[in-house]
Amino acid sequence: MSESDVKTKREMMESNRILQVVTGSRAIGMDIETSDHDHKAIFIPPIDYYFGLKSTSQTWDNFSTKSKVKGSKSHITELEYWSLHHLFAEGITGQSNFIDILFVRPEDILFVNDIGAELLENRHIFLSKRVFYKFRGYARGVMGEVKKKFQSGSFDYKGFAIAARLLMGGTEILKTGDYHTYRPEAETLKGYREGFHEPEAAFQIIDALENSLTVAYENSHLPDAPDINRVNDLLISLTSKQLLGVSEVKL
Repeated sequence: MSESDVKTKREMMESNRILQVVTGSRAIGMDIETSDHDHKAIFIPPIDYYFGLKSTSQTWDNFSTKSKVKGSKSHITELEYWSLHHLFAEGITGQSNFIDILFVRPEDILFVNDIGAELLENRHIFLSKRVFYKFRGYARGVMGEVKKKFQSGSFDYKGFAIAARLLMGGTEILKTGDYHTYRPEAETLKGYREGFHEPEAAFQIIDALENSLTVAYENSHLPDAPDINRVNDLLISLTSKQLLGVSEVKL
């Protein structure tokens, strides 16, 4: 893709944003002074990307761009755009990255229009028991890397903290049917990241958190999977309102 094409695509996505939020360690509460600034923006392509000559499979691709934070020489802002269609496709699987976007604190919402606000109002329809497999799977993958490094003589405390927050977050969803991207256990997680525990104690903490996640899954009242019809209707409604400029869509 040429620089001109990248610029055109970036301008298209920015002008068609419905939501932009802080993500990463700063949204979770695990950031330190040198942490980068991560943002994600959700956009709906204009109508010619659906029906015109610009309609291609690339419409649904992720697109990332990095830029310096204004007034900072050391901190980097990474802004990643997701199409609404891609967001929904990931959301129904219980991906943590998707859920983190929709459950940020109000102060971490950098931009939202009426369509984005309606998306946030309906965010709970994506929560299901599928988060058990996604959150646990991600945590196990991270801890697998932690164990490899430990066998080589070092311990990845940041990885330990990431795995712990995933297990805590998954447990919250399964227990309560709700979620907070900014973790209530943020100070505890920072302690994990800063190495306040010996490796063996860290492994025991992860085992206990995974057991809690399993118990929460076994007793959860959430559905096994999201209601695909409701999710699909919401996607059609939000997209139609953005493209057609109407306030109500009858399905």
